[in-house]
Amino acid sequence: MRFNVLGVSLALVASFCMAKANAEDLSVAVVDGSKNAVVGAIVSLMPVSDTIVLPKTEKTASIKQQNVMFSPFILPVQTGTLVTFPNMDKIRHHVYSFSSAKTFELKLYGQDETQQVLFDKKGVAALGCNIHDNMLAYIYVTDDPLFRVADQSGKASFSDLPVGDYEIHIWHPDQQKSMEGYAHAISLPEGGAKALELVFEMKSRRHTQQQPVENEY
Repeated sequence: MRFNVLGVSLALVASFCMAKANAEDLSVAVVDGSKNAVVGAIVSLMPVSDTIVLPKTEKTASIKQQNVMFSPFILPVQTGTLVTFPNMDKIRHHVYSFSSAKTFELKLYGQDETQQVLFDKKGVAALGCNIHDNMLAYIYVTDDPLFRVADQSGKASFSDLPVGDYEIHIWHPDQQKSMEGYAHAISLPEGGAKALELVFEMKSRRHTQQQPVENEY
């Protein structure tokens, strides 16, 4: 695993009282070079040691089509997850991905119908609809057992983590290519939670999903 040191700063490591014995909390704030929050960044954790036992990750997830948009825009799942694609719209959709991580095509299906795809390979699948060009979403498939989506403040929080060493991985569709394979090592000692601020290099262009123009479809 390659460690990307450039562009990463550890801005704050704080200890809090009243932490639970042998279980720590971790807060990761992801910002760009101008200190703006990186909303929607995926923050995932991989224990370094096999002795760290984590709860099993849910192996089912859903990304729906509603109001001629995908929801959520970014979905993190663990490798081997079965993702369902319910169509909540009155119109039909044709969902596809040409990404190497998962190439598939769900041909036209209508309201209240659901299709499903197994994501069995690590990587990123960019989604589109063959009928509605405004629709865009990403499924991030990771081997890491724990993951969160950064909120509007760019923060992702984990609770009750076993003490020990971890690797933090971050992904976002607008990341600079140099950030691919990004990893940051962290040690959670017994006796205090940690809060990190990590700088993630981003492109100026932003991948977003646009709402359809009224009466467009």
